[in-house]
Amino acid sequence: DNATAMGGVLRRACVVGAPAPRACACHPYANASRTVVLPPENPPAPAIVLEAPETVSRCEGGFVSALQSGGSGGRDFTTVAWSIAEPGAAWAAVPSTATKWYELVLNASHLNVSSLDVRLELANFLGGTAEAAVRVKVQGGTPPTLTFVGARERTVLVADGVEVDARGVATSCDGRPMSGRAVSYAWDVVDAVTGARLPLASSSRDARKFAAGAGALAPGAYDLVATVVDDAYGFATNGSVRLRVERSALVARVDGGDRTVPLADGAVAVASASYDPDDRSAPLAETW
Repeated sequence: DNATAMGGVLRRACVVGAPAPRACACHPYANASRTVVLPPENPPAPAIVLEAPETVSRCEGGFVSALQSGGSGGRDFTTVAWSIAEPGAAWAAVPSTATKWYELVLNASHLNVSSLDVRLELANFLGGTAEAAVRVKVQGGTPPTLTFVGARERTVLVADGVEVDARGVATSCDGRPMSGRAVSYAWDVVDAVTGARLPLASSSRDARKFAAGAGALAPGAYDLVATVVDDAYGFATNGSVRLRVERSALVARVDGGDRTVPLADGAVAVASASYDPDDRSAPLAETW
């Protein structure tokens, strides 16, 4: 872009009627100037977050949302491209049928398959690009819909704990009103390497949310499995979020911070306030 500063508009702050050097007469207006703004050498890439139902029924369809995506650089994305494909097939471009760029409606014409991959490509005006895809299972029956709030793959720190929200609703294919589409929730934590189920229950009072405090999960990979069951007919849908739990960085602190001391007095530095966020009681080894 070219940025132009108009002449005769900007000048240093001054006081009308004040003596020099604060008098306005001492500070003339700046001349017009033009600056060429170049894109960064490493433009920031968009960060795509796709929210999609784990399973959709052919009779009612669904939608994929990218509302939580970011990284546009403060302007509209220059490229927004949705595409779909049956797993293993070539991508086919699909125009968004919603009124907003961040939502793709899955209708009957898309759902003549057993599962569907949905991809979104974004580019910002700085030249950064990104793409992400999500898979949706398609059924001919009437399963409830399950959608996780946020990405299906997440990285969290041991010290931060875990919090995942899900939204479920029973089918509308049979004409039920929303008041009759309630579902029940169940959560399981599974070790992604061994497949073993962990005896870890959610601490949240909201059945739609799984929550576990700091240190509840050791570093590793886990599948957080949610199951929603149609309260009226017992039909069930399940899906999972892959969690990668990582150690937190140690926090090094030196009491007193920067200081100036007389040469003859010397100085003592104490780092007893340092700690491991994952285990506050863990012993630390210092190197000076």
